[in-house]
Amino acid sequence: MLYKTVKRIGVEISAIGLGGHEYLPNGRSRGFNEDARLAVQPGYLFPGFGGEQRKSVLAAAYAHGINFYDVTIDSEKEALGRNLREVPPPYEVYVQTRPAGMVYSYDPYNAKMAQYDLLEAEVQRVLGLLQRERLDLLNVAFMASAIEHDPAYMIKIADNVARLKQKGLIRFASADTFSGEATYLRQIEQGCFDSLFINFNFGRCHTL
Repeated sequence: MLYKTVKRIGVEISAIGLGGHEYLPNGRSRGFNEDARLAVQPGYLFPGFGGEQRKSVLAAAYAHGINFYDVTIDSEKEALGRNLREVPPPYEVYVQTRPAGMVYSYDPYNAKMAQYDLLEAEVQRVLGLLQRERLDLLNVAFMASAIEHDPAYMIKIADNVARLKQKGLIRFASADTFSGEATYLRQIEQGCFDSLFINFNFGRCHTL
């Protein structure tokens, strides 16, 4: 396995990571293609996640040196937390996830993430699902509309990230967006993010 040293956070991350998606017999991903509303509802767990097949995939990931794991919906979070206990990794692993119902377009202007009490409560809830005392990477995925709506939004996010780190609830914060280059630049300029999570969708083709 090839590893990339992320200088800002001082860790080596495998070039290939393992996501949390599981799949239906027709090849479509579970959760969103079963009931999209329930998939993003905090606390809802679809049955059957994290079964024997998933544990075999996790064991194969260990065998190939994969140490980065990214999960999204609560079903994936709970399954990964349980599976890491059932099939312990032979080395340190890094888990990244997002606060449910607060990211992308699920919350108007991503206002909930700017409120520290709400964000901390969500991080605590996520840690319970993952069965971890601290989250390695909190993926803070807000849209351009959040910055446009609230001129102080980036300052609030930076303060929230700093407070979560100070309380030992997260190790690092990762910037993420589907809103394009300008939003990424604002995130970089703020200086509160330790890494960038860039989304590539092979199903889309853009003409430049």
